[in-house]
Amino acid sequence: GDHRDLRSFPSRRSAVLWMRGFGLGDLPGTGLGAEARGRLPDRGTRGEARFLAIGQGPIAVTPLHVAQMAATLATRQLRSPILVLEGGPPQTRSVAPGTDEAWHIVRDGMDKVVNDSRSQTAYKYFHGRGLSFRGRPVEPLGIRVCGKTGTAETSPRLVDTTGDGRADVRIEGNMVWFMGYAPKDDPKIALAVLLESVAAADGGGARNCAPIAREIFRLCQQLGYIQ
Repeated sequence: GDHRDLRSFPSRRSAVLWMRGFGLGDLPGTGLGAEARGRLPDRGTRGEARFLAIGQGPIAVTPLHVAQMAATLATRQLRSPILVLEGGPPQTRSVAPGTDEAWHIVRDGMDKVVNDSRSQTAYKYFHGRGLSFRGRPVEPLGIRVCGKTGTAETSPRLVDTTGDGRADVRIEGNMVWFMGYAPKDDPKIALAVLLESVAAADGGGARNCAPIAREIFRLCQQLGYIQ
């Protein structure tokens, strides 16, 4: 790849400002009391930067943050989500940072994750023969989706299943993700799909979350949100 001098990389402060430009580390803005800010890095070490480059490190986000980021990547605008049926604060928006070249690279990569036959992640869950969902065959979508899969390792959780105040079940597994938007050239829908505690043997975000995302996009087509 392109091995550039680390000194040319943004400072920690500017990197955090970039993340905030995509809505991370801040309240999404729905007005709901349960919203969370998540967490962004508070130190600027090279080791921390390397962890973040491979999807690890001191950063925490909610599914709403990731859906908001997908919408920002689709439109190049950071928009606060609104609750159409419940009301809420007026939607705000701002232009997300980045050069035209950087935006093209990211969007092209998300397009290839889903639509390039050489992709080892989401391609086979959106294209080809033998697609199914919940045991029934389905057809490929008639729209072009852009997306990204992900898997986050997590520590085992102890859960109280009986309600007696004692943790009696140990649950192990990964957090698996798919985030994306569609249609590619005229984005209307952005989403994030998250499944908790998925066993490593059962696969990651592509296998588990991409089919769910595909069917959400299909439903949006059927309801007329996507033409």
